[in-house]
Amino acid sequence: MENVSIWSCFNVNGDVTEIEAIVSTPGLIALDRDDIVSVLEAEGESFVVTGTGFTLNAALDSALANVHVKRETITDLVIAVWCNDTKVQMTAFGAISEFTSTLAPEINVTWGVFSDASFGGKYKVVLIGTAKS
Repeated sequence: MENVSIWSCFNVNGDVTEIEAIVSTPGLIALDRDDIVSVLEAEGESFVVTGTGFTLNAALDSALANVHVKRETITDLVIAVWCNDTKVQMTAFGAISEFTSTLAPEINVTWGVFSDASFGGKYKVVLIGTAKS
């Protein structure tokens, strides 16, 4: 692990300020502290990565490029999507569905959607997960 931080007594590889933003922001589909804790308390290496792009697919690809564990080892995952539009089209979420279909079938996935006008025309994807060591 290269950038280990502590969040709520958990060692997390990555920027834990992203976790605080998720649990403190009301969402269109909200995530709370319990959602994050349930992922981080799973046995293994915990991580948080982000990616941005002008499409949801580009933001997801950017986040995935920062994941330094093998996808097949991920056991628990939170996917948080930030956008600037409260009327985001559900068809934009096809990239997330496609990605999750490549993961182990027994993986626990929780996701949320947040709106922030400061994002302009961009999306941000935050992945919080635990992978088997």
